[in-house]
Amino acid sequence: MIEIIPYFRQITRFEPIPEQIELELALTDVEIKNLAVSAGRGFSKTMCSALSVLWFADEYSTKIGRPLEMLLVSSQKRLYWHLNNFFRDNPHLSENLRQKGMFQEIPVDGFEFAHNNSIVDTALPTSKSVRSHRADVVVIDECAEVPREIIKTAMGCLTGDICKLVLISTCHKSGFFTDVVSEPEERGFKLLTYSSEVCSWQNEANKRLKATLTSAEYAIEVLGRIPTKAERTFFPSKHLEQCFFQDLQPEGGIREAGLDFGDVVGKNVLTITEKLGIRRKVLFQQKYPIIEERMKDVQEVLERFNVVVVKADPKPTEYKDFIGDKIGSIPVTYVDPQYHKKAMLGQLQRHVQRHTISIDIKEVELRKQLERYHLHKRSGDDRVDSLAFSIYEFKFPTKPEVRVFL
Repeated sequence: MIEIIPYFRQITRFEPIPEQIELELALTDVEIKNLAVSAGRGFSKTMCSALSVLWFADEYSTKIGRPLEMLLVSSQKRLYWHLNNFFRDNPHLSENLRQKGMFQEIPVDGFEFAHNNSIVDTALPTSKSVRSHRADVVVIDECAEVPREIIKTAMGCLTGDICKLVLISTCHKSGFFTDVVSEPEERGFKLLTYSSEVCSWQNEANKRLKATLTSAEYAIEVLGRIPTKAERTFFPSKHLEQCFFQDLQPEGGIREAGLDFGDVVGKNVLTITEKLGIRRKVLFQQKYPIIEERMKDVQEVLERFNVVVVKADPKPTEYKDFIGDKIGSIPVTYVDPQYHKKAMLGQLQRHVQRHTISIDIKEVELRKQLERYHLHKRSGDDRVDSLAFSIYEFKFPTKPEVRVFL
């Protein structure tokens, strides 16, 4: 029998890195009954899992002298693509097939080896597709995408003394797989976690991802793990601590305002910031319950602070129609969050990370919202949104006219 690592080299024509060697040894260890693998994008986890299944059917079945049945559950064409390449590049594999055919048809419909009668079945992640099988080894690829009930159905397909279950994915959404990754021992699983930062072929891609993803997204997509509480926080406390000061005073910079309209009474927030080079200073923030009834107060505040522009949400449209193209003599620029919110929040996040924004320590509610903020938050973010409007950098219209940036 060819052991798994020489088999890896022979079938793939690649030299495995140490982490892939560890993974292949675990994938083919019959003593590990429940294995969960959380790996970053580009680690080649799908290739490794496809190879382990092939090794069980080709080599291990021959060693123990009895046929094995393997079940691959996946909606990803990548898994079948790897199997196709294995057969294409290794003619001895196709020579051992009981049924001949086009390579593309072999892994999609499953295949059987003639020399030991082992079978590899493939199934889509549906109850109907999975339920009818019996298998010595079940591998569920991209498991985070597979519903909980389908995983349980696949687990019910296991039989025999090997009875090995492999769940492999990135933990990019909540569900059964992420629950297992969070509490592997409590759920009876051995957990292996791999970062694609160890893969030299991913260096350039990871550089781009690091520049564009949040810390939480990078932990999931590249480091292959569940993000920590600090990483899940859009504005980490260690940075926020450096942004709050006592008794902030104006310094004569350019004053800009952000006006966030809420769908609920009391959710309208006005924020005024001062621009001082690359720094920003929050001079004023206040909620207004019914904006139409308080426009005189809003106008007085804007004029008192010598605000040069107001950046506002164009929705709800009745507020936009009510205010028009200016508040008093101050021009209003409407910026649609549907297209700009991520950029707005990204600019605010960078100011917090670089400690180039100053906020008065008395702004308790703003601090609470910053500490709890995340990109998918649907309520309790009005003060943060108003601040993001206020500091948002883009080219303003030269004339005091209404513009909606889409």
